[in-house]
Amino acid sequence: MSLVITSNTPKNEIGTLTEGINRAFSYTNHLQGTLKIDTDSQIAVQSVKINKTGNVMLNESNTKFGFYFGRKESIYLSLSGYDETDITNNSLMIPAFIVGPEDRDRNFSLNTDDLASQIQTSFRKVLNCPNLCETDSGVGVQNPGPICIPKRDGTGQGFTGFKWTIQETLSASCTAIPPTWTNFDETGTDTAPETPGPTFIVKNPNTTEQICVVGTDFPLSLNGGVFNCSLGTHKDGDDYSEFSIGLSRCNGSESILVADSDGNYGIQEPDYWSDAGTSDVFFDWRVASIYNATLDGGAHEIRVYHSVAKEEDGQFEEVEFEYWNDEEGPRAPYGGQGNDGMTWESEEFNLVRFTINNERMRIDLLGSGGNKIICTGVKGGGDSGGNQTMKPVGPTTRWLFPKLILAPTKQMEVMTYSGVDVKDYVYGSCQDLDWYNQRQCDNDIQECRLLDESLYCGYLQDDTLEVSLLFYNQKGLEGGQFMDNEVRLVSAPSEKYFLGQIGLNSQYILGFQNQGDAAPVSGDLGQAQDTVFESSSIPDLVSKESIFIRVKNLPITSANFSKSAMSNILYHVPTFSNSGAETGSLHFEPNEMVYLNLNNTEPIYISTMEVDLVYGDETLAEGLAGKSVVVFHVRDRK
Repeated sequence: MSLVITSNTPKNEIGTLTEGINRAFSYTNHLQGTLKIDTDSQIAVQSVKINKTGNVMLNESNTKFGFYFGRKESIYLSLSGYDETDITNNSLMIPAFIVGPEDRDRNFSLNTDDLASQIQTSFRKVLNCPNLCETDSGVGVQNPGPICIPKRDGTGQGFTGFKWTIQETLSASCTAIPPTWTNFDETGTDTAPETPGPTFIVKNPNTTEQICVVGTDFPLSLNGGVFNCSLGTHKDGDDYSEFSIGLSRCNGSESILVADSDGNYGIQEPDYWSDAGTSDVFFDWRVASIYNATLDGGAHEIRVYHSVAKEEDGQFEEVEFEYWNDEEGPRAPYGGQGNDGMTWESEEFNLVRFTINNERMRIDLLGSGGNKIICTGVKGGGDSGGNQTMKPVGPTTRWLFPKLILAPTKQMEVMTYSGVDVKDYVYGSCQDLDWYNQRQCDNDIQECRLLDESLYCGYLQDDTLEVSLLFYNQKGLEGGQFMDNEVRLVSAPSEKYFLGQIGLNSQYILGFQNQGDAAPVSGDLGQAQDTVFESSSIPDLVSKESIFIRVKNLPITSANFSKSAMSNILYHVPTFSNSGAETGSLHFEPNEMVYLNLNNTEPIYISTMEVDLVYGDETLAEGLAGKSVVVFHVRDRK
């Protein structure tokens, strides 16, 4: 019989350095001589002494939550035939992981300060709205981005939960003109655009072909953000040229920013978008000058388009928006007269302006004679009145960038642009900030396809279908400056949300035991600049994970059915010590030892002991620190 004492360190100090081969949860002891274990012996754990830090233990079982930013339930629950889970609510709950996907099969031990920092980092990846992200400090009031901090009691010592603060960047704090314009070769030439003089002038130096360029620096603000662009030299007296001015999402990965061997960039269109013949260049919204040879002996018309799913076949493609009125009628030519008295005098119309108010896309034609409203996103809006609205801004289009098609040798001038200078954002970089582009990069576009091909059927210009009421009531701004959206921190499964509701499991660690779908405790992004969430209960941070003793270098045989594998586990350490404590220095001594056979038909000679303290999945118990002591008892087989 032998008593075998092992420890990760010979010193008694709790703060002793325990790294390498002497970690508290995995260590190797060496004997100067050799220990003989007789034939046909058994081994058991006699006692265990460990030090649980009290840190939070993180793994895939408690780290998934979601962020919801969109319509209030009452808007879509009242529509018969459509339940609250229908994707047509134009909203999206995006899941997040406190522990990244690459590490979700591991266990992590964090104190409350480090956990708050980790939550903050993961939270910033799922906002899917440039106005909620951290911004650079060079322009206007800097948005610090979402903040998560631990709360303390009156003594400053007792941990009571977490506090999240989200700030909305107002358009008044946004940047000016994008200085970087890139030709993505969607129109047949790799000619780089020029910016002669001020950076807000963009010119096509090609003498024979048009070019398509994108301003890649800043996404457009969603709370009153304005993109105002002049026709420039595309209107020269009575001489007109074809052009397009519009907004488009970012499509593709970093490869779109790298030219191939021919100097061409990647095509900027969704994988499921179909060229319907109106244009081979993708825009989400577009105002175009198109020559019509049959009109008054030949004239340029103003045409307006948006990419939507057609009702008859669900195909996602560019569709012309009948802006002139609710009935059939002509498009408005530059110098002629459209239906319903809409006159486009050549000396008047020289600017195209896009304005985003949350979901609402407003388009105006401007000139010395005043403002001609194409659409406002409000039912009955526009100069023609009636039921016309264009498609709403939604989860796939919250990151929008200016896009221009310039005729040969022509130039345009960007007069106004309310871009959000999102910190560290790089166009096409596959960052988590832009949910749609990140999904494109990962070739995981099913949710994007559903949102684009199903959701946007609801814009409709016919109010005979009840679903059309959804987008006749597109959500705008509250108080003229804040996005009128509901915000939720979701930590438990909920059938209310289309995407990612399965597997949410962080309600206990975040402090929402009875409130898995948490509303802000103060503020609202539709009513104030700051929105605040707070834990409704004290988070349960003490690990309930079972710890097991494993001896790697002895021929022990046990069966770990939870892992569907054989094991070298010898002993299950209780969650509580003999005194009832669950953190700090803990001592365990079984009332009756359980012996396992060493299955040795010959004597075993050992000079090392390799001891691991592991969880049930046999990952290392990294929530231990300081000194660990495990005492084994070896005896002849009984």
